[in-house]
Amino acid sequence: MLGLGCPKHASAKIATPRSTLINPEVREFIELSHGLLFDFFDAFIKPLENELGVPSSHAVGKSHCVSSYATYKARIDAVNYALNNDDGATTRHYENAHIILVGVSRSGKTPTCLYLALQYGILAAN
Repeated sequence: MLGLGCPKHASAKIATPRSTLINPEVREFIELSHGLLFDFFDAFIKPLENELGVPSSHAVGKSHCVSSYATYKARIDAVNYALNNDDGATTRHYENAHIILVGVSRSGKTPTCLYLALQYGILAAN
């Protein structure tokens, strides 16, 4: 239970659930709170579906799906490689790198390496 954060409602106790739930039964249960429900899917997914003309799959965990253990392991190994070979901390494994990013400080090398590792399993060093 949270107050609304302004003097007018400082003593108010109101439920403010936030939802990104897919399961309709669970969503209906949360709606029974009769609080101010912030459903992020209603706010963002429906307008995207309308704009793109494509319905959402409403599949739980779709963005984090593991298609195969080998692919998953390669991506995790690539993330570990990127972290262990960050900012020239060590260069002894550079021969295993698929790519080595070089650039000035604060130019986004580390996030780029982590992105390449997590999304594509690329062994990226910087």
